[in-house]
Amino acid sequence: MFLILGILAAGAIAGYLARRLCERKIPDTGGLLTWTVRVMLLAFGASIGVNDEIMDSLPTLGLRGAALGISAMTGSALCCMLLERLSGGIKPAQAPGSPSSGANGLLRMASGSAMTVLFFGTGVACGTCGTVPDWANMDSISEWLLRLLIALVGFGLGSNPHRETGLTGRKASVLLVAPVSVAGTAIAGIAAGIIPWGYDVGDSVCAVSGMGYYSLSSLLIVDLKGAAGLQLGAVALLGNIFRELTALVFAPVIGRRMGAYALTGAAGVTSLDVLLPSIRNACGEGAVGIALVNGIMLEIACPLIITAACML
Repeated sequence: MFLILGILAAGAIAGYLARRLCERKIPDTGGLLTWTVRVMLLAFGASIGVNDEIMDSLPTLGLRGAALGISAMTGSALCCMLLERLSGGIKPAQAPGSPSSGANGLLRMASGSAMTVLFFGTGVACGTCGTVPDWANMDSISEWLLRLLIALVGFGLGSNPHRETGLTGRKASVLLVAPVSVAGTAIAGIAAGIIPWGYDVGDSVCAVSGMGYYSLSSLLIVDLKGAAGLQLGAVALLGNIFRELTALVFAPVIGRRMGAYALTGAAGVTSLDVLLPSIRNACGEGAVGIALVNGIMLEIACPLIITAACML
């Protein structure tokens, strides 16, 4: 968390200095952010494709993970959208230069989502077919690309003379995004776990309470539940991966149609890192502050939530 915040701050300082030293207007980094996200998804897909354990579990546990992860993301988005509208922010924020409405706007958003899926699918195919070079460490590449994304977000904040934090006049409701997102995730997770798969309340909440933090959630579940939690840990891993990917793919639609709170809630913990550029692109720089507050609160709370859920 501190590394991410440090990179963001360094990027903001660099953007501020560039704006002060350059006479010309600094170009918007939105396009570069979009393509960096796509390349990162290509590397992320390749890292999944070369992982035999994950690939072997996809036919049996993948469907459960997808149902739980997507349901949890949807529940968070809907509850946070309701929070934003009740707090007065009914009209979703628009990023500068973004398509606002109509058929052309929807077509652009759909084509952007299709490109995102294409890059991820290509990465998975490359990893599965063994075309990834032995020297290429996909996890390391994804990590460095993520750092570049965060630096670009910070640069955009620092280089924009009219930047705003998104917190002014909305501090109380901003602090409610994280707990409302958790509540929406839990409700949707229970419904998606009990009805089709027969999980009890505790296991259903366990499977979705990672809030997109897939590595931590799966490890904690297995550690707390022992051998009995291996399958649930795998479902949690896949579910949180599906949540993150679905939020990435549909970020433009969620942000522009449902609002900044909804997209931040859908992102969960990843509003602090992976989804931060997408939140900025879809909702404008005013949503960055909201995303950071939400991500920090959830990163602290998630281990506690998972531990409590495992005891149910």
